[in-house]
Amino acid sequence: MTPYQRILLATDFSDTARHAAEDAAMLARACGATLHYLHVVEPVGYWEGFDLKHFPSPEVYDELRTSARLAIEDFHRELGGPDSHQIEVRQGKPFVEIIRAARETPADLIVVGSHGIGGIAETLFGSTAEKVIRKAPCAVLVVRHPEHASSMP
Repeated sequence: MTPYQRILLATDFSDTARHAAEDAAMLARACGATLHYLHVVEPVGYWEGFDLKHFPSPEVYDELRTSARLAIEDFHRELGGPDSHQIEVRQGKPFVEIIRAARETPADLIVVGSHGIGGIAETLFGSTAEKVIRKAPCAVLVVRHPEHASSMP
């Protein structure tokens, strides 16, 4: 088995994503891999029903992308991430953009956090992590938050 060369870390800045980032950074350092940070700004579909053509404006999305890029830079420094890294912020549906980025990179491994929320929403729509697992062009490491208890079905 060859070591991972390109690791894609998808983050939403949650506590769970932070734990996934710690694992991804450790793995990237151990393998000498490039760590590709990805955050996806999801369009606000709620406003479409109000016929508000100017909100959220392109400027709002620009600000969200800029803030996310700065947050990733801070995140990288706090983690002590590998020297070889890239930062990317996209806009769209998270699982679609994660898969697209993995193909374009091309990633050897995708690392995502799992919130383990469950419930009817996850049953009906599936979690982002689950969708990434089903569609990924490479291996996927799903990291659970250590404080989230698991239970047998």
